[in-house]
Amino acid sequence: MGMPTTKSIKQKFFGWSKSQTQSQSQTQNGRKISQQVEKILKEHNENYNKIIKILLLGSGETGKTTIIKQMKILHVQGFNDDERLACREIIKDNLFECISTLVTQMATLQISLGNKSNLSSWTFIRNMTIAKNKDFTPEYFGHVKRLWEDAGVQKCFNRAAEYLLPDCAKFFLDRVLEIASPSFFPSDQFLLHSRRTTIGIQKIEFEVPIPKKFGGGGPQKFWMFDVGGQKGERRKWIQVFDGIQTVLFMVACNTFDQVLVADEERPINRLQESLNLFQDVWISRFLRYAGFIVFLNKQDLLKDKINAGNNIGQYFPQYYTYSVDPEDGDNNDTYIRTRCFIRDLFHLATDVTPPPTPRKTTTPTVGFQEDHKYKKPPRDHRELFFHFTTATDTNNIKLVFVDVHSMILNQNLREIGFA
Repeated sequence: MGMPTTKSIKQKFFGWSKSQTQSQSQTQNGRKISQQVEKILKEHNENYNKIIKILLLGSGETGKTTIIKQMKILHVQGFNDDERLACREIIKDNLFECISTLVTQMATLQISLGNKSNLSSWTFIRNMTIAKNKDFTPEYFGHVKRLWEDAGVQKCFNRAAEYLLPDCAKFFLDRVLEIASPSFFPSDQFLLHSRRTTIGIQKIEFEVPIPKKFGGGGPQKFWMFDVGGQKGERRKWIQVFDGIQTVLFMVACNTFDQVLVADEERPINRLQESLNLFQDVWISRFLRYAGFIVFLNKQDLLKDKINAGNNIGQYFPQYYTYSVDPEDGDNNDTYIRTRCFIRDLFHLATDVTPPPTPRKTTTPTVGFQEDHKYKKPPRDHRELFFHFTTATDTNNIKLVFVDVHSMILNQNLREIGFA
């Protein structure tokens, strides 16, 4: 991802080796070519430096790839017919994973079917799961529909915090007949809800018009990088740190009551794991000059969870002594209070230095004063912004990205002394 060298430009454009350069550098022709090389290198570096490079980071299942898809929809003419048709199989696989997980967990949690006549459907899906059979016939889709309407399956779904169920479960299961249709042609919403584990590094290039308040006059080029958030993929992150101006860190706010078990380690709260990761990225020497934008994502799922009676205080006791700043809204609104609490936890993490020994899974409590008011801790010179987002909502991301673009341009102006 880094900028090319004079040597690499010569080799790429002119096929020169080191010995050829040395033997011909004294000739007039050699001098002209060297000047051409320097001109190409200068122009490339100038163009490279004008590009805004954004790195998407965060734990697995936080919505990073969904943001990449949104940029494609908003700024790169969207998805073509071939891509939509190819996504049908991914969506069907996602649907199977969801219903298979529910059937398996009903046995684990000892939840009975609401209607005993659905036992044949439960057995059908269970046998498919064991055999790893993915023959998605009309009979299969009929069994999925019957199970999803069963009260016992719904009870298992409502206990999803006790196991790992894909966030797309409700969206796809509510639309099983649409997916089952031979003429099924995925809309943008189906594409945005579909999921596939990111392996390696993805990059998308796009242009956005420069706002009039910044002079207008042309497009701004962006490169956005998505790297896998699973633990096994994080060793690859350093490959794209060079030249990054902005880190867009994704947080799945609805995971406050979920547990992550990885590499046979002891279980850890998924929101806490995201907080620990953010802290590690924030203090990374490779990103010391990068601005940070935190997308507090999956606000729709967070709100559903709060409305269902789930309380973040059971997992983060500091919540019980936390109060919302009046500028942020009503402290009696549990959803507002919860989302602001999560935001402030991540703000606090920028002022906590991790100990040299392995970190415990408790949440840092710095900043929660005895008067129960949150006091923002001092930070270094870097910018830090927060946005409450729903990555599957194109209008929400469109509005948020306008703000993100302005923040980055303002940051660039401050760095050169013009703001």
